[in-house]
Amino acid sequence: MNKMWYVIGGLVLLVGGMLVWLMSGQSTIKEMQIADVDLSTVPDGVHEGSFKQGRWNYRVAVTVKDHKITRVELLSKRDKMFEKMYQTEFNRVLAAQSPNVDAFSGATVSSKALLKAIENALRK
Repeated sequence: MNKMWYVIGGLVLLVGGMLVWLMSGQSTIKEMQIADVDLSTVPDGVHEGSFKQGRWNYRVAVTVKDHKITRVELLSKRDKMFEKMYQTEFNRVLAAQSPNVDAFSGATVSSKALLKAIENALRK
């Protein structure tokens, strides 16, 4: 009986630790501002950028030609669960010619982390 309580206690600590890790930094990213980038100052070419905080880690390549964003590509591992979010945000960035677009509803934190990586690529 005593052994069972140790196992249950260990499982509670493990699950609690996982929840803390999963939620860590979430509010900071959710409130993070994504800025417009003056594309007239961005040279033509492929610009790589990244954003990493907690479990959110994105690396992107943004192609600029004639001071217009022509392509956005995710270089880091793609999570199949967020495939719709990636494509939606890439399309929004291309249409707006800016990373300062609405975050994807239902994946706000992941979306903002991805948009910050795009902004960082254009600011390098």
